[in-house]
Amino acid sequence: MNTIISRLAALLAILKSENSALEKANISAALALLPQKEAAAAALTEAIANVPQRDGAHTASPYQALLDEFEALSERNGELLHRAISAQRHVIELLTSSASQSEAQGYGQKGLYTPSHTNSNAPFFVSNA
Repeated sequence: MNTIISRLAALLAILKSENSALEKANISAALALLPQKEAAAAALTEAIANVPQRDGAHTASPYQALLDEFEALSERNGELLHRAISAQRHVIELLTSSASQSEAQGYGQKGLYTPSHTNSNAPFFVSNA
């Protein structure tokens, strides 16, 4: 059981760091923690799988506080990840929409910028000076 506790504590520490990075919108720092989080989760899963099952009634876990903290941090982590993904999607939409909606401009007859979609039937000004 001590193995489970130590592996759960390691995963909790990583989740706290990741949540902190996500709260600060530091996506690169959060992504850098992903391999550690995956390894810690796999190690915890392995430790839990190796615990022999007990027969009889289930008793309350003496480690319920750690499990409750894990549940709360995991839920918060999911919320923060969802927010980060939504923010990234919004930034991408802003970048791609502004590029497609920007108007090409050229010089008009008076030397000022003018949109390229002006009246195409307008006479073209040619100076013979």
